[in-house]
Amino acid sequence: MSVQQAAAASFPRDETLQIASLLAFIGGYLEAYTWIVHHVFANAQSANLVFLWVYMTSGDWERAVHYIPPLLSYVVGVILACWLRWASPQQAARISNLIEIVFLFIVAIVHNRLPDVAGTLGLSLVAAFQTVSFPRVEGWSYNSVMVTSNFR
Repeated sequence: MSVQQAAAASFPRDETLQIASLLAFIGGYLEAYTWIVHHVFANAQSANLVFLWVYMTSGDWERAVHYIPPLLSYVVGVILACWLRWASPQQAARISNLIEIVFLFIVAIVHNRLPDVAGTLGLSLVAAFQTVSFPRVEGWSYNSVMVTSNFR
């Protein structure tokens, strides 16, 4: 067995560099998509929080409210993903992947009918699952979704 195979075998599959690379690629794509289409972030919840406070302090309540739904959706996603890790620690990564795939499929279908709801809420929920479910890569702390630590 080579050194690379031995190193890969010592970590759970969901902590491998290949999985982390795929998650980072997907996260970047979803981030670009939600910013271009909806002018909010799905992954960079810190930016949504900054924009929320910038518009609130300037008194532009209409623009500020635009950033609240993705933040709330992200919080709900974190709560659900944490519950999943508590309820089924051995299968949490696989179930999380399945949930992410299902939600992305639903977003793709519903997006034509409810673009803002599907784009911001669904993708922020998926980002939360990704953040909580995949916190390590080959033993190192990892975050494929950028969010302030205290918000996470």
